[in-house]
Amino acid sequence: TYPIIVVREGKTIVAKANFDEKHEYLSKEIRYLKWLGYERDIPRTIALVSEEAMTRYPHAMALKTALQSYAAARGLITSELEPLVAPELRTIKEAIMEAFDVSPGRPKPSTKRRIRWDSKDLPDWVAVLNEHVSRFEERVEILLRACNNISIAVKELETVTYERQKFVGAVGEVQKVVDELSMAGYSDLAKWVGKVNESMGVVLASRLEEALCAWTETFEPSDDDEEEGSKKKSRKKLVRIPKISVEILLRNQEISASPAVPTTRSIFLNELHEYMGIVCTLPCLNSGRFEVFESTASDDAAANTFYGLADSVSPTVLADAYSSVESHLRNLSAFVNQWLAYQTLWDARASDVAAAVEGDLGKWRGLVAE
Repeated sequence: TYPIIVVREGKTIVAKANFDEKHEYLSKEIRYLKWLGYERDIPRTIALVSEEAMTRYPHAMALKTALQSYAAARGLITSELEPLVAPELRTIKEAIMEAFDVSPGRPKPSTKRRIRWDSKDLPDWVAVLNEHVSRFEERVEILLRACNNISIAVKELETVTYERQKFVGAVGEVQKVVDELSMAGYSDLAKWVGKVNESMGVVLASRLEEALCAWTETFEPSDDDEEEGSKKKSRKKLVRIPKISVEILLRNQEISASPAVPTTRSIFLNELHEYMGIVCTLPCLNSGRFEVFESTASDDAAANTFYGLADSVSPTVLADAYSSVESHLRNLSAFVNQWLAYQTLWDARASDVAAAVEGDLGKWRGLVAE
């Protein structure tokens, strides 16, 4: 007597319309017999079954369509996306529970009504169920489209040029999709956005590691560059490190380097940190940008960006990037120290030199040669 039956198909339980399609064929045959004038020859029992089937047929077809549409849409939802449409799923399940009997041994659901084939509320219930399923299908379609757009944007992060504006644009596209979902009122969005941030972090960490390798190769070029793929080589060429001109100055009988080696080190390290900051300072996705009264966003700038990407990079790659700078500075320091060694010549007095050699021609020659 219930319009829905629950059957097991393999390992899953499926809700179906409690209507035998054979009754539809029976009704058609009875109708044909009546047209041919054999109405009196039709058994009363069969005629009653036919009339009952014709009465239930419109609602059964609408119910069957709704359940099939629900099953198709439900099959597209993964376990990660299910919390986002949990309210719609709960509403449909509660509506379906009104129209089928509970198996023995289980408590009956606490519903306000129980729908049967002969219930007066059957037409309204079928219409409401169809409305719930239509809304669920619409929400699933929007969600799947959003996931597809996010996948495209995340893929773009893997191939864009290592420039700040390029990354900001790609992350902005993902944030735009998240904002649309937030405005649409999807539930438990923050948890899902956190997983999207994790997947983006994996891609950005890979790009950061690749960029640090390019930085190291720029400071310390090797013969292996020619054997690498053209794609990677093109990215390495984009690493631009500013040239710093170090001047050896003589002022007031004192030799000095401008800028000094520590200052030069600071400049290069700042450039390295800015280079890493192209991805490390990108904003994380935020699911609550339009929440006015309740916001769980942290005020810490590091928590709202991909600041921790450096921890995901290989320690060897990170150390090589810093070592390349230090190696460059050691060469600079050796060059500057060579010039600073001439400071003793400026500080020396002719009388002191004459007293040291004491008129010894051999010492004079040695001093000049030195």
